Amino acid sequence: MAQVAKLYFTPGDRIADVTFGKGRFWTSIDLSQYDFHPSDLLMVPDHPYDFRRLPYRSETFDVHVFDPPYMHHPPARRYLDADYKNHETTKGFSHDDIIQLYR
Repeated sequence: MAQVAKLYFTPGDRIADVTFGKGRFWTSIDLSQYDFHPSDLLMVPDHPYDFRRLPYRSETFDVHVFDPPYMHHPPARRYLDADYKNHETTKGFSHDDIIQLYR
């Protein structure tokens, strides 16, 4: 993400990370240069927004960062919950449910 920021972000940009999670994308970026707006169903209590129903008006941001759920949550993968919270955010979605979410 730091390399993307060097190419595409301009100081002062309004940036929305609509699937913030734990914020790992941003660890190598000086966010004080930007008007940064994280949101996440579980990890950002002040902005617990579902990316399918954001409260922002069109053209509010210069940059949108989107890292949606990308794998379903079979019982054998519960060990991933600590990092990805898939069970909580996708409510046990199947692979087909995840594809439908993208649509």
